Amino acid sequence: MGKVVKAVAAVGLVAAITVASGGIAGAFFAAGSIGFAVTTAVSAAVLSAAASVAFKALGLTAKIGPPSTTNATPTVYRQSVAASNIVYGKRRVGGLLTFFHARKIGNDHYRYFVVSVAGHRVKGVLRWFLGDEEVTVNPTTGAVTSGQYAGAAWLWFDRGADDAVANSTFVTECVGKWTSNHRGRGIAKFYAKFKMTDAAVQAGMPNMTCEIEGKDDILDPRTGVRGYTNNAALVFYDWMALPREEGGFGAYPDEIPDGSWIAAQANICDEQVPLIQGGTEARYTLNGVIVTGANPASVRDTLIVNCAGTFATIGGQFMMRPGYWVPPSATLVEDDLVGPIRVSAFTAGNEIATEIVGTYIEPTALYQSADFKSQAQPSADIRQMDLDLAFVTSRSRATRIGRIMLRRALAEKTVAWPMNVVGLKVQAMDTVQLATARYGLSNYTFTVTSWKPTPDFGFVLALREESPEIYDWDPSEAPALPPHVPIARTEPMPNIYPDGTPIGELRPAESGATKAVNGTNLIKMSLFERISGFWGIGYNPGGIVTGAPFAHDFKGKRLFSFTFNSPGSFASNNNYVASIIHPTTTLRFEVPLSGRLFFGFRPQTGGATMSAVLRFYGASGAPLPTQLEVTVPNGVDFVGDPANWPRYGGFIDLPSGAVRGEVEWYAYPVGAGSGLITICEPMVCPVSAGTTEWPIFVPGPNATDGADVTGENTALNSLNLGGRTAAEVNYELNAIGSNGVLDKGEKRAVKDRYNDTIAAYIAAYNRSLELNVAGAERDQAAIAISALNFYLGGLSPGWQDTGQDTPLDPNDWNSIWDTAFTRVAQLQAALAPPPGLQNAADSTNFSSFNSTSYAVVSTINMFIGPDTKTLRLVLGLNYQFTTPQASSSTPRFYVDAVVPGQGVVQLTGELVGSTTTRTGPDGEGQFADVAGALNAALNAANITLPLASYQQVTFRLYARKDAGVGTIALSQSRFRVAAR
Repeated sequence: MGKVVKAVAAVGLVAAITVASGGIAGAFFAAGSIGFAVTTAVSAAVLSAAASVAFKALGLTAKIGPPSTTNATPTVYRQSVAASNIVYGKRRVGGLLTFFHARKIGNDHYRYFVVSVAGHRVKGVLRWFLGDEEVTVNPTTGAVTSGQYAGAAWLWFDRGADDAVANSTFVTECVGKWTSNHRGRGIAKFYAKFKMTDAAVQAGMPNMTCEIEGKDDILDPRTGVRGYTNNAALVFYDWMALPREEGGFGAYPDEIPDGSWIAAQANICDEQVPLIQGGTEARYTLNGVIVTGANPASVRDTLIVNCAGTFATIGGQFMMRPGYWVPPSATLVEDDLVGPIRVSAFTAGNEIATEIVGTYIEPTALYQSADFKSQAQPSADIRQMDLDLAFVTSRSRATRIGRIMLRRALAEKTVAWPMNVVGLKVQAMDTVQLATARYGLSNYTFTVTSWKPTPDFGFVLALREESPEIYDWDPSEAPALPPHVPIARTEPMPNIYPDGTPIGELRPAESGATKAVNGTNLIKMSLFERISGFWGIGYNPGGIVTGAPFAHDFKGKRLFSFTFNSPGSFASNNNYVASIIHPTTTLRFEVPLSGRLFFGFRPQTGGATMSAVLRFYGASGAPLPTQLEVTVPNGVDFVGDPANWPRYGGFIDLPSGAVRGEVEWYAYPVGAGSGLITICEPMVCPVSAGTTEWPIFVPGPNATDGADVTGENTALNSLNLGGRTAAEVNYELNAIGSNGVLDKGEKRAVKDRYNDTIAAYIAAYNRSLELNVAGAERDQAAIAISALNFYLGGLSPGWQDTGQDTPLDPNDWNSIWDTAFTRVAQLQAALAPPPGLQNAADSTNFSSFNSTSYAVVSTINMFIGPDTKTLRLVLGLNYQFTTPQASSSTPRFYVDAVVPGQGVVQLTGELVGSTTTRTGPDGEGQFADVAGALNAALNAANITLPLASYQQVTFRLYARKDAGVGTIALSQSRFRVAAR
C-alpha cells in the first residue's frame, strides 16, 4: 500500500491521535484474559479489530501469529514454502531444513543437513545442542567432542555474511548435490554431518539447535555505528524501519523519529537495575524471534509490551517510549477550559485487573517458557490478566514488567479536559498536572492518552493517572534463579511395559497415604518416612539427641530408629517423648469407612520402655474417644530369623465417624545414659470382623523403598522425588552402581531419577529465595548439584549414552548421589513449615474462674511464619454463674499472644461480659462480633507479619470477675485463631 493510501486508512480507523499503552491492549494478552485501561489502547485495539474484520470480509485469515511464549520451543522443521525468521538478541534457535543428503563412503553411512536459522546476517553462535543436551564443538574441525554423538557428528555455523562461501566439507562429500555456488549469502545457517554409527542410530536423529546472538546491523544513533545489540529501543526501531518484504513494519524514513529521540529511549533501556543477589541487569532488552509474514501491528504491540512501553503516532511519526517515569512538562489551568471536565474515579469492571500472571522465556530451562512471579493486589474480586513476554529472557525483568502493568491497572482515575487553542502545545504521551481544586485533582499527575480536536476549534485531552510509584523497583522483588543446570530429558515413553502390557491398562498408584486393599498395609511407607521420620527424642530441657547407624542390615525391612542420652529415669524426668519431628505431629493414615483394624509393629527397646497409641479423628477434626495403646517393655531385641522377631500390636473396631487415624510413639528412659528405640514394619490394615489372627506384613505400593532411617538418611526420607522418597531412589541407584558398571539398560532409570532430583532442587532453590530463608542450606544444595553434574559429565562413555555401558567407581557413584540427595532434602526440610502447621486452630478446653484477678482459661498453640500474612481472632463465649452472685459480678476477658523471642503482645482490650448467664449455640456466645484482624496489635509491638521463620505462638484467653461469690463456668464456647 502506498504511503498516502496507508495514511488515509489510518485516519479512517482512528480520528484522534491516540496512545497505545504497552501491555494494556486486549490483543497483547492470551484469550480469555480481562483487558484493562482500554482508553489508553484504542489505536492498537481498533486497528487490530478493523484489520481482522477486513480480512474476514475478503475471505482471508492471518497465517502467522505474533511471537508468543507458547510456541517458543526451537526445532528443525521442513516445509516446501516457509517464512524466514528475524532473530533479535540472544536466543536458542532451530530453523528450516533446506538441504538433506545421504551418502555411503566405504562401509560408513553419513547424513548431511543444512538448516537456515534466519533470513539475515547474525553475530554468531554461542552454544550447540543435540536434543536437549549441550555439546562442545571443535571450532576448527566442527567435530562434536562431548555427549552421545561425540566422534559421530560435526557442526559448522555460517553467519550469513555478504561474502559467505559454501561449506568445503559439503562441497567435497556431497558429490554435486551441494556445490561452491550454494553460498547462502545473507542467510544465517548451520551445517550438520552425522556418521551413522551403532550408537548414533540407536540414539536417533536429534533435534539440532544452537544459541546465537542475532541481527548485527542495528543502528545506534548515539554512536552512528551499526552492530549487534538487544537494547529494546534500538531493536524496536530497527524492526519498524525494516521493509515489509523483509518481515519488518515497513515504516518510511520520515515516519521514524530523529536520532535524539531514539537515543534518549535507548539510554533508558541501558540503565542498570539492581538485583537482590547482587549485580545489575539492563532495564529493558528484547531477545526473540519474529516470523516474517506475521501481522505487523501484532508484532509491534508485542515488542511494546515486552518493554512496558507506550506508543503514539505524533506528527506522522511513530513514537515509542519504554516504561519509565516522565516528570510533568506542563500545568493545565482552569482558565483554558471551554467546557465541563469529566472525571472517572474507577475504570469499568471489565477493564481492570487485580492480578498479573504470565510467562517469559527462561534460558536456564533451554529457552522454554516459564512463569514469572505473579503480581497481585489483595481483593475479594480477583480480576486476572495473562501477560505473554515472548522477548523477555530474565525472570526478574518479567516480574518487574508485571509489577508495572499491575500498578498501571490500579491507577484508575481518568479525566476528560476540554481546552481552547492552548491545547495545541500539549501532545500525546506528555505528563501534565492540573491546577484545579476540584475533586482533589491537583494531587495527581496524568499522562495524555489522546488529543482530539472539536468542531468549535477546541481540543479535548484524555488523561490517565500516572505516578512515579508505577515504575519504582525494590531489588528484593527480583526473584533470582538457581545456577544454570543442564536438565537431562528422558527418552520418549514407551506405550507398553517390557512384559507387553499396554500402559493404558494399568492403574496408577494412589498418591499420599493409600487406602487398604485386600489386607494391604494402610501406611504408605515413603509417606511415613517423609512426614514422620523419627529425627530423635524430644527432651525439654537439656536432652542431647544423636543419630547413629544401626548394626543390622534392614534394607527392605522398613526400619525407623533413633538414639538418645538420658540424664535420669522416667520417674524423675517425666519429659521425654518420641518426637516424630515435633511432639504434636504423628503418623497419619486414611481409614476404611467401617470395620476392624489391626495395628502392629516389631520393636527394639534399649534403655527405655515404649508405647504407641492409635487414635481416630472425625470429619470436624475432633478426636474420638476410642483408641488402642500398645506398650513395649525395655530390653526387647531383634534376634535370629527376622520372621520370628517379637511383634507387638492389637485389634480395634473402627469407631463410627472416623475419617483418619494417627499413631503417636512415646519413649520413657529407665535410667541415665544412652538408649535406642527401633520400630520395624509398622502397619495398620483392615481385617475381617471377629478376626484375632495377626496378619502378615504386606507393604503398600512402594515395596522397594528399603529405608533404614539412621543418620543423614533421615533427611533423605523427607525428600520427595517424583512421588518416591530419596531413600527409595538412593537404594535403587546404589544397587545400579554396585557392580562398577552403569549398564546401558539402566541409564533410562538413572535419567528419570536425575530429572526428579533437579526438579526438586530448582523448586526448593526458588522457594528459598522467595522467602529469603535457608541461605546456608541453599548454598550447600547448589554445591552438591554442581558436583553431581560435574561428576556425571566426566563419565565416559556418557551416562546418557544408551548405546553402551559406562564403567564407574561404586564408592564415588554412591557418595556423589548420597550427598546430592541429602543436601536437597536438607534444603527442603529447612523450607518446610513444621509438621502440624495449622491454618487455623480452635480451643476445645475452657477453665472455670472465680477470681477477681485475671487468669488463663484457654490456650491455643499455632505455628505462624513466612506464609502468614494476616491473623484473625474469633471469640464467642457462653457462660453461666454456678452460684448466686451480686449483680456486680461482671465477667471480663482479654486475649494475648506469646511470640518466641519477642515477648507477650496483648491482642484485645478488656471485653466486658453480661452480669447474667449467657447461653446459645456452640461457639456463638457473647463477643462473637469482636472477630477481627490482629495485625495492628502486632505492629504496635514491633512484630510485623510475615515472620522470617516458623514460630509456635501461644494465644491465651484471660478471664476474671468483678466481685461476688461463686464460680463462672465456660461451656460451648469458641476461641479460634485463623491465619491467611
